[in-house]
Order: sequence, then structure tokens, then C-alpha cells
Amino acid sequence: MKIGIFSTYDDSGAGNAAVKINRAFKKKGINSKLYVAIKKTKESIPLKKNLLYIFFFYLRSYINKIVATLFFRHQSNKGFISLDLLNTKNSKIINNMNLDIIQLNWINNFLSISDLNKIKKPIVWRLSDMWPFVGVEHFTDDTKWNKKIKKKSMIDFEYLTWKKKREMLKKNISIVTPSIWLAKKAKKSYLMKNCNITVIPTPIDPNIYNLQKEKLTQNSIPKNKFIILFSAKYLYEKRKGFEYFKKVTSKLNKIYPDKIHFVTVGKYNNETLMAFPKNTTHFGLINNEKKIVEILNLSNLFFILSKKDNLPQTALEANMCGLPIIALNVGGVKEIIKENINGNILNRITNKELKKIIDKYIVLKNYQKLKIKIRKLSKKKYSSELVVKKYLKLYKKILSKNQNKLNVN
Repeated sequence: MKIGIFSTYDDSGAGNAAVKINRAFKKKGINSKLYVAIKKTKESIPLKKNLLYIFFFYLRSYINKIVATLFFRHQSNKGFISLDLLNTKNSKIINNMNLDIIQLNWINNFLSISDLNKIKKPIVWRLSDMWPFVGVEHFTDDTKWNKKIKKKSMIDFEYLTWKKKREMLKKNISIVTPSIWLAKKAKKSYLMKNCNITVIPTPIDPNIYNLQKEKLTQNSIPKNKFIILFSAKYLYEKRKGFEYFKKVTSKLNKIYPDKIHFVTVGKYNNETLMAFPKNTTHFGLINNEKKIVEILNLSNLFFILSKKDNLPQTALEANMCGLPIIALNVGGVKEIIKENINGNILNRITNKELKKIIDKYIVLKNYQKLKIKIRKLSKKKYSSELVVKKYLKLYKKILSKNQNKLNVN
């Protein structure tokens, strides 16, 4: 069985997921390769290496931003958007590859909707967000997201994007979602209501994300403090709950004066620095997994304040390292948490609610025992070996059906 995984990047959220999936396959001896538009790590293979290809990639990305600015700037409810209407020749390259299964991760600006329609091999589309079954948004609160989109004007890019997806999804494409939440959203959508949808989480390698026997030291993190971690690629992104950071940290400092130290991992700006108090260490964006694991092991709690989210890998990584999670009740995040076992849902950002939750952690004497328990639970749900078995079961089912069709014809 030969698997080709396709992702625009090999870093960031969806790109990291593609790397983890490919790595898990290879570890089990599966012939798998990760192909990307823009290579940033050693884990992938660029689909094409020439400068002209890279130029057109960034040109498509730039055109997408221009169209978004011109046609959607007055619609404040629209978050990050993608159109992917400009065709490429990537489908021809893919069709000429010796592959049994084409697995798509986040493919915006890499493969157009029309490109997907031209791919002849069996396709598994692993969703990272809502974009594949809505119009142009990646996450939406619109109550009409599951309805048929109608053309509103002569130049209606949202309708055109949605229409192309409708035509493309007439193909027999298998859908994978990391969370039950996203699977339910996809199944209720107009575009994917007839699709075969399987829930398979992102694999987390317990050999990489582990409990360190001896804690390494970070000079910028003070000892004898209760460490609370916040992590996102873009800490200033509204979707990741930027507006809540100042509220939560200031309340916690008042409830537990001189007891807490905050840590952030991710890109930040001046606005981010102003949102967090002085007792904060900002590490910036870290792509080194060993350093991430080190910080996870040095922390006591991991806060997720996302307003919209799927099944964030940061949360899965934290749990695999035995770190409890405190999160708002949104998206697929709530699927990770077993109340009072591996974390807690924060229903309201109030002094009373925060104190009620944090009290039991801040006074805990045997924190290592809790971490071992959380890690054990995480391994049962998200370890690489379990996830690979689920993918192989799906792949074999797809290839069997495909072979039956060929035999009939």
C-alpha cells in the first residue's frame, strides 16, 4: 500500500498534523510520503522544486488576499477565508505518481477545487477546519452554513467557491475528521451530507511527548511557582481567544497573589505583550518538539481559551505529557477533557469559577501521580499505534471497494 499525503505546509497546525500522520505510518513500516507546496522541515518532499512553481504559489496566495480584501472586508463575521479557484497543474503530477491512496490535509493555495476533481486516485480528505464544506470561511458561526448557498450578485466568490465544491464532492471522496464535533458539522452540511465520514484523531507519539524523569531547567521560568501555559501559533488571533488572556491572567493573579507564573508559546506582538501581566515568560514560536516537551513538563496547567476550534494538537500533546487542560466549552476541545480527571471545562471566566477549578491543582501535593494518570488515558485514545490502525482499516475498505468496481467494469 502506497500512501501520498498532501499538505500546503509541513509546519503549523494542519502541517504538523500531516507530519505526525506520515511519521506514524513510516514507523509502522507503511510506504508513506508527505508532499508539500512549501517545504520547511526535513519531514516532507516538495511537489516541485523550481523557483517558478514557488513564485506562482505565492502569487495565488496574494491574489486570494486581494479578493478577500476587496469583496469581504465589509463582512465582519467572516474570519480567515480561502477561495482556491485558480487552477494548477498539480493534479497531473499526482495522477502520474505510483500511489494507491491520496490523503489531503490542508491544501489551500496548493490544490484548487478543480484540481481535486481531476485526481483519479482514491481520495481521503482529512479536514482541519470547516472550509471544505462551507463557502470561503475556515470557521463560521453563520446559522446558514449548512444550507444551500444562493448567488447574491454578478460577482459572488462565495457562491462560486461553494458551487465548485458541490461539483467536486460528487466524486466518491472519503472524509476524515479529527473530532466528533467536526464530523457532526460536516454531516449536517449541504455539501457533505452524503459523504462517508470517519473520526480519526491526530496521532501523538508517546515516545516523543512523554514524562521527563528529570526536569530540565529554563532560566526564564522561576522555580517554586505554579506554571500556567498558553500556546497557539498566533497568540494574537481572535479565534484563539486573545480577548480573554488579560481577563484570565489578571483574575488569577488577584486570586493567587505571587503564586503563579504564566508562560506563552507562539507568535506574539506588542498587543500580546500588553495583554499578559509582567509575571509572564514569552518563548515565541517553537518548532522544536524537544523544547515543546520540556516546557510542557515544566508546566502545571495548560489553558485553551479558543472561541472556535477543532481538536487542537497542543491539547493532545499536553495531555500526552500528563498536563491537565482547562478549556472553554467549544468545538472538539470538550471531547478531550474528562472532568476532574485530565482537566476541566471553564464555563464562565469569573473569579468564582476559576478559583473552584484551580484550587484543587494548586494545592496538589503529588502532581506526578496526576500526570501519570493523564498520560495513561491519553495513550489509550491518541497514541500513534492506535490511530494508524484506524487509518489502515479505512484504507483497506476504500481499496477493496475500488477493486470491486474495477472487477465489475
